[in-house]
Amino acid sequence: AALCANGCVYSWGESEEACLGLGHSVVESAIPQLVQIGEEGSKRDDSVVIELVAGSSHLLALTAGGGVFSWGGNGRGQLGVGDRAVRWTPTEVELPTDNWATSIAACDGSSYAIDAASGAVFMWGEDDVGLMSDPLHGVIQTHRSFVKPVKVNGDAWGIFGAVAF
Repeated sequence: AALCANGCVYSWGESEEACLGLGHSVVESAIPQLVQIGEEGSKRDDSVVIELVAGSSHLLALTAGGGVFSWGGNGRGQLGVGDRAVRWTPTEVELPTDNWATSIAACDGSSYAIDAASGAVFMWGEDDVGLMSDPLHGVIQTHRSFVKPVKVNGDAWGIFGAVAF
């Protein structure tokens, strides 16, 4: 997938684990095709993408309106949509604060967003480094996964924060 200067996302190649974002009917494309993200004319400008990132089998898009959309493989919950089902087209990720995001990141089977209002980091998918732990109290847990965004413990972020925004 590629993000163009005008905020459009194009996708081509094989749709392994639904990564094209073009729906069930398109499993491969030699020609770049427009990926529909958000709705034009909505109260928040979700039709213009400002950031596009990829994990090992999924993609995230951040829109000008602060919306986060995900599609592709979801075996670890990395799409943040409440289940582990593959999504063939971009689906909105709802942050627990009902706010918008200012930045996104993806790493293997994990996804991250920074909340615009509070600056909090939210993650979903596999927590294989212990970001959801409480290291100051001796609780370090790894290899857990979350199917919806959860707030990262600030102490864990400072100690284990391996994802750079």
